[in-house]
Amino acid sequence: MDGSTPRTGPDRRLFDLGLLHDAASELSGLSTPQQIARAFLLTAMGGLGAVSGFILVTGAPDRDGRSDASDPLVLHRGLDEASAERLQDGAGAVRLDWLACGPGGRPPRQPHLIAASNLADDSPFPKDSRLLARWTLDGGSCGILGLGPKLGGPQRTPGYGPEDSSLLLNLVDCLVTALSRSMLTQRLAAMGQDLASRNTELDRRVFQQETLIQALGEMNSLTGSDDLLESFLLFLMGTAGCGHGFALLLDAAGQMAGFCGKGVDAGQMRALDPVRLRQTATRGLFSGGGRRVGWLDDPEQFAQIGLPPGYCGIWFLADENVYGFAGLGSRLDRAQLDDSQRETLLAVAGGFLTCLRTVRLLEATRKLNSELEARNLELQQTLDQITGYRIEIDGLERAKARIKEIIQREMDRVSLVSWVDFAILLTVSVAMGLLFNWASPSGVNLIPSHWSRPATDSVPVQEARGMLDKGQYVLVDARPSESFKQAHIPGAINLTPDLFDFLYGMRLAKQPKDKPVLIYGRTVSRLYDEDVAGLLARRGHKNVTLLAGGFQAWKQAGLPVQP
Repeated sequence: MDGSTPRTGPDRRLFDLGLLHDAASELSGLSTPQQIARAFLLTAMGGLGAVSGFILVTGAPDRDGRSDASDPLVLHRGLDEASAERLQDGAGAVRLDWLACGPGGRPPRQPHLIAASNLADDSPFPKDSRLLARWTLDGGSCGILGLGPKLGGPQRTPGYGPEDSSLLLNLVDCLVTALSRSMLTQRLAAMGQDLASRNTELDRRVFQQETLIQALGEMNSLTGSDDLLESFLLFLMGTAGCGHGFALLLDAAGQMAGFCGKGVDAGQMRALDPVRLRQTATRGLFSGGGRRVGWLDDPEQFAQIGLPPGYCGIWFLADENVYGFAGLGSRLDRAQLDDSQRETLLAVAGGFLTCLRTVRLLEATRKLNSELEARNLELQQTLDQITGYRIEIDGLERAKARIKEIIQREMDRVSLVSWVDFAILLTVSVAMGLLFNWASPSGVNLIPSHWSRPATDSVPVQEARGMLDKGQYVLVDARPSESFKQAHIPGAINLTPDLFDFLYGMRLAKQPKDKPVLIYGRTVSRLYDEDVAGLLARRGHKNVTLLAGGFQAWKQAGLPVQP
């Protein structure tokens, strides 16, 4: 399926999650902005079904790790030659006019859509652009992504819907993450080359940068949030040279979503105030220009939050639902962390946040798959149960038909019955009853059960009418379903003796056992109401009453009935 095929509901959500996961995985394996931008443009166009598209990044670092705002990165697919040339020639003006990264100000850091419906005639962007998204990275780098119309003929070209816009923003967020990681990695690599040519102190910093790159590589390969949190803490402790530390994750409600400690007991975190920790992180987010990680070593703030004394560490905000803190104890050499070491640790934390978003996306995908499998299993069990009930009902109906056929044949055989015939008929009936009881688990009573059953109390029609109007009774029609469908008292539920075990669970099992039950329905040949009354008594119902005169008495009193 490509982006032009409509998807709805769980299928669309699974497709979007799968596409985001594939994009994050693919981009994580690329190292340069050029490679990342080229792969991302193909992914976005394919996932959304666009026939054309372009990507423009200004201030992107070159192969040597240096940023050059005058030489933007421009890639495009599916554009005609004139549109491609106009885009390339106007790329320099885009930085000031569209990305607003010059003296006029800066756009929001978060990826967002901008209107593409009113493009000016002198705009460098293709005239058929349908979606435009822009973003800002650390270090002044900005970018814009544009997609043309979807696949389709001139008369049936589908448009982009809200779900497409949301998917595009999530994809751009993956791109921003990959570009940030790539630019950070290139800057770190460049720093490492510079430090290698200096003195012993600089050599130590090179080692720290190499450790950071290793941390990013290892954390990016993990697929579980617990493993990722532990790896993050170990790299922080190893880089800082600390003997003990902890890292914790909190959800939006302030509940512990993850904890890892080395030399620290989780019980020490019970005094933690999640509200103050979130406030600290939020203040740092706004005061730090949108940076989602920051250093914290103020003893007073530690005391207010409830963090252990004598620690320093890093607060971080993964998204609106997850935030946390990583604390480091004293260093083994008792020295203080300098600014360069703190920056290295903050960079590790930034890489951790990137990996955490990817892991949470994977976990959400696995959870959704698990929920769908559980629902499918539940539906299959329900179908199996219904099929079992149907088989049981069919067996009872066939047995009933066989008995009725035998009795009818014997009744039609002779017009006068002798004592011998009566004896033969009685013998055959008993034999058939025993045979049926042997073949059917439910069986039939060879001796009418009402002969030995105590009489059930009855209530006159008018008195029953008044109590039914007040809702004091559960009204039960014990006649066969054919008679019930022809006519019955309004509000009655059909509960026959033959299907009692099957129908009771669906229609009466949830009623309290002390709730009064009023039963009607009998014929000349069978007392259905007394049979059901006896079955209900076995089920524990303590207040069962018969309607005096049954259904006929109700109709003769002129009371309402319904088909």
